[in-house]
Amino acid sequence: MTFRLQFLTVLVGLLALAVCEKKKEITNKPSKNAEREKKQEKRGLIHVEGDFGGHDGGGHDIGVHVAKPYPVPVEKPVPYPVEKKVPYPVKVHVERPVGVPVEKPVPVHIKVPVPAPYPVEKPVPVPVEKPVPYAVKVPVERPVPVHVTKPVAVPVPKPVPYPVKVPIAVPVHEHDSGDGGDYESSFGGYSGHSGHY
Repeated sequence: MTFRLQFLTVLVGLLALAVCEKKKEITNKPSKNAEREKKQEKRGLIHVEGDFGGHDGGGHDIGVHVAKPYPVPVEKPVPYPVEKKVPYPVKVHVERPVGVPVEKPVPVHIKVPVPAPYPVEKPVPVPVEKPVPYAVKVPVERPVPVHVTKPVAVPVPKPVPYPVKVPIAVPVHEHDSGDGGDYESSFGGYSGHSGHY
């Protein structure tokens, strides 16, 4: 397993170096757009002398130092054969099988006492009356009169409905043997032919 891991790490490193070299070659090639930009003139810029007071900077180089790549020694391990143990089933021939006793547990019921309510007898003193076969005279120093109220029947008048006869005045008509047109006597002076209302 360790050899495989080492081999894989070396392989990944070599691939990374190859990719980096290809990128450098692509970036070093000048593009067509860059050549066109160089050929174009600078428009709108006027060169004015004496920007720095007639000095050109004193001849100092203001560049950035870039270190060049140097070869790095890389260890390249040599592959060698590794024996891998592969487990495989080995059949062993048994001439006569021997019986092996196997214990089989049998469930056994064990009675466990469970607390249950039960009656508890508690002796309670109870007064017991004892009959006395003879009269016992209890002496009383002074007899006290006791007033006992007795209900007395009081007559209450009860209204009983009964029919009451009320006299009703009924007009009685008397017939005269005369002309028969005078009603004043029967109706209190009203005359039928007088025309008065």
